[in-house]
Amino acid sequence: MRIGFEVSSFKGRAKSLISVLAGLRAAGEWPLQHHREVEEIVCRTPSSALNYCRYVVGGFGVSGEAERVFLNNPGIGIRYLGFVRRDHFLVEDTQRRFRKKVVKNPELALEWARSFRKRLSEEEEMVFVESPFCAKEYARHVIFGPFPEKVHHALVLKSFGDLPEWDARYLKDYINWSAPLMKNLEGTRG
Repeated sequence: MRIGFEVSSFKGRAKSLISVLAGLRAAGEWPLQHHREVEEIVCRTPSSALNYCRYVVGGFGVSGEAERVFLNNPGIGIRYLGFVRRDHFLVEDTQRRFRKKVVKNPELALEWARSFRKRLSEEEEMVFVESPFCAKEYARHVIFGPFPEKVHHALVLKSFGDLPEWDARYLKDYINWSAPLMKNLEGTRG
């Protein structure tokens, strides 16, 4: 017996559609391909689009057009890219706009760099001056050393300002950790 259903009857109920499709997928009755009609329903929010990938299409991901939804929540966008094992979106305009959002936020920049084990450009690394915690984590766990001089000096200057207790601690940790490394770098240049 074959049972059919009208996808459009799930408008506004993405969670229900994902559940039905996940069941069909588990039974081997749902092909891995982009279905525009389905994506119009399940890709209205970043979390719903990510769940669609998790439970229905796997690492196949959504179409380049549907990936635009991740501009609404770059944090979920980073998780999506990790899930589909890519560090970029399919459509160049989406990638460009996404990158702009990520490099303006130290937490997102750190998350992106950690997820893909890639370093930001020196200019983009200036975002870490806004967050001593993210700066310390990025230096230790992404670049495994001190920042380039411009960023490093900006962080040192920031440490002389009036900072909340934890920000001052994170900066102090970074400076104490990076000082010997900076000396080694200066010794190799001289």
